Amino acid sequence: MPSPRSRSVGVPRGFRRWLGAIAWSLAFVLTWWLVDSAFDSVAFGETFVRELLHPGPRELVLRTVVAVALFVFTLMSFRIRDSARELRLFATVVEHAGDAVLWKDRGGRLVYANEAACRLLGYSRQELLTKNLADLDPSVASADIERGWETLSRQKTLCLESVHRTKSGRDVPVEVVASHVKFGGREYNCSVIRDVGERNAVREALRRSQDALLRAQRLARLGSFEWDIRKNTSEWSDEMVRLLGLEPGASPPTQEAFFEQIHPEDRARVAARLAADLEARRPHLSVHRIVRVDGTQIWVRCQGEFLLDADGKPVRMVGTLHDVTSIKRAEEELRERNRLKDLFTDVLRHDLMNPAYAIKVGAGLLARIESDTAKLDILRAIQRDATGMMELCKNASQYAQVADVTQIEFGDYDLGTILLDVLASFRTQLAERAATLRFDPEERYPARVNPLIADVFANLVSNAIKYGPEGSAIDVSVRDAGESWRVLVADRGPGIPDADKREVFNRFERLNASGIKGSGLGLAIARQLVELHHGRIWVEDHPGGGSIFCVEVAKSASAELEVARSVRASPSRAPGAVPAPN
Repeated sequence: MPSPRSRSVGVPRGFRRWLGAIAWSLAFVLTWWLVDSAFDSVAFGETFVRELLHPGPRELVLRTVVAVALFVFTLMSFRIRDSARELRLFATVVEHAGDAVLWKDRGGRLVYANEAACRLLGYSRQELLTKNLADLDPSVASADIERGWETLSRQKTLCLESVHRTKSGRDVPVEVVASHVKFGGREYNCSVIRDVGERNAVREALRRSQDALLRAQRLARLGSFEWDIRKNTSEWSDEMVRLLGLEPGASPPTQEAFFEQIHPEDRARVAARLAADLEARRPHLSVHRIVRVDGTQIWVRCQGEFLLDADGKPVRMVGTLHDVTSIKRAEEELRERNRLKDLFTDVLRHDLMNPAYAIKVGAGLLARIESDTAKLDILRAIQRDATGMMELCKNASQYAQVADVTQIEFGDYDLGTILLDVLASFRTQLAERAATLRFDPEERYPARVNPLIADVFANLVSNAIKYGPEGSAIDVSVRDAGESWRVLVADRGPGIPDADKREVFNRFERLNASGIKGSGLGLAIARQLVELHHGRIWVEDHPGGGSIFCVEVAKSASAELEVARSVRASPSRAPGAVPAPN
């Protein structure tokens, strides 16, 4: 803000200087008049007053000529002093300028160089004044110097980029602004030279960055735009123009042109959403269809933010337009596959389980009244196959449901109680295989789990019974593992090679189980359930032969435990129906 002093009206500084010069000149003239009057009064014997006020013609002419000479001389002295001051100021500015300044004559010989020129080219001032333009710019020939002089004389100013070579032989890219100057009756080329190496490097880096951005946009099918809300003008990247089916530069981009290409069924929705986001000053996001110029349709994701002025009003919108047609197609395919999977799961759960159960029950009833040994073997085989079919249907259905679950609700339960409940359900299978199962809980094992964890233990015990030899022992134990409880199920089966210890938890992997019926899904379901508990499951070798399956789950921080025996999850329970955690 200008100060009051700067706004006051006064005499210009240059005018004041001239008033001062005139005053000094008049003072010199008056002094001369007084001195000459005094001298004449003494020389001619007249009074001082008469010589001062009534000089003779000769004295009057002489005094006038001398007074005018003094007046002019004084004014010229002031003028010369001001010019000398300005010249010194100009010389100081040029000498200490940040850019190099070189003066050259018509032949290209250097006649002046400032400090910046010496620093830039690495020469002393005396060395530079012995050089020619061709010495500094090897690409310049004598003929080029002459042509350049003619061009400069005609145009008065030239701006160009060149390369100057330093004393050490290093080439420096420079920008030269040359001016035709007349000084002292001679003509010169006054060149201001700037090192543009860093600027060119930045420019090249920016160009590479822009090229990379354009390539990335082209590969990602992602365009960008800016919309000036006040002027209602738009700027689109080349890739956005291509997404709309247009040619870059064919027509000026406008907001109206963009809305014209939105699918008619989506246009009103997008316009309403944009208006609401603009009113609320919030980021805009919409997914809609675009009808390209050739009539084809694509799905796009339009996303942008509003830039506000100092008053909080939106002035610009910057955003991107992303072709998500492939994603929409993949989503449609995924929905269709999920629909087919749900249909298949429903078929497994109802349309196959019920007939398999009927076959199993029917074969069992026939076996009770059949006395023929061969027929009994066939009926028992039918029962086993029906049981295997039911197990396959149950596991496949459960795996499909568990695979869809990402979160489950946890409670505080005693693992000992859960294990006792699980082990009690295997009495019949243990009796059929003449196997023994040992589990002696020494204390309570409070854990932060979901009742579905019972299915993990049930699967491990079932495998230990199936794959272990008849009459073998199965040991179940719980160990303290710091912040977790580790449940161990040890069998005396054939064991699992080290190379297969990870693969055994993948679906449809059932290794070294020749002659054993099974779906290969049980351990995959167990792993999925343990991962939902943020725990671990793995298998180790049993020192006495066989395998030890290990499960780790988090301990409970609460001393109060919920009753687990009555809430053990049924194998047919749908995990997808488990509520999410609070």
